[in-house]
Amino acid sequence: MNNDWYSLRRSMRQMAGALAICAQVVFYGGCTSSRLTDEWRDPSFHAPPMRNVLVVCMKKNPTRRRLWEDGIVAELSHHGVVAAPSYRSFPNAIPDTDEISAAIRQEDYDGVLMVNRLPTETSSRYISGSVRSVPATRYDRLTRSYYTVYRQVQDSGYVETDKLVRHEIEMWATEDEGRMIWAGTGEILDPSSGEQIRDEITGLIVPELASQGLIPEQ
Repeated sequence: MNNDWYSLRRSMRQMAGALAICAQVVFYGGCTSSRLTDEWRDPSFHAPPMRNVLVVCMKKNPTRRRLWEDGIVAELSHHGVVAAPSYRSFPNAIPDTDEISAAIRQEDYDGVLMVNRLPTETSSRYISGSVRSVPATRYDRLTRSYYTVYRQVQDSGYVETDKLVRHEIEMWATEDEGRMIWAGTGEILDPSSGEQIRDEITGLIVPELASQGLIPEQ
């Protein structure tokens, strides 16, 4: 009877732990760790979807800049957009406003997509310790049999730090001397690598631009 009681209590504690994990997943926005926030669109923009876009990623590291721009260009191509990475025309440094304007006139781009990393936000919270049951085997001399008992062990608490990596994304139309027509902030919680950041931000940007009618649907 005691063994059944301890087993039931252990199962209830395990269920409570699973529910706590599910609650954290819901709190951070479902099964994904990335999302778009602070999204804005110019309601007066009604031009056809853009098909010739210059991609500019504000990355000081030249390798990262190329990886980011190539990744976004590849994703845009799935939507029928002829996109060009800025590093092809400006391999040595990120182009400034005048250089982008010159490229627009030369290549007749109808849009410019710009990505810029924002300061990373961090937050810490204390996770209180939990009590868990640890099995121990005992021998009963009277019955000459083994049985299992459970003892309670207190785990110490700890501090958990979350890192929120953020990127600002802007889409500009080149008509009428240029104007921003869409903007948003891509957020990723506790990314494991730079590659994950790049892939998830790209996966947020391009489908949203398509859903807003700024680029063709896939």
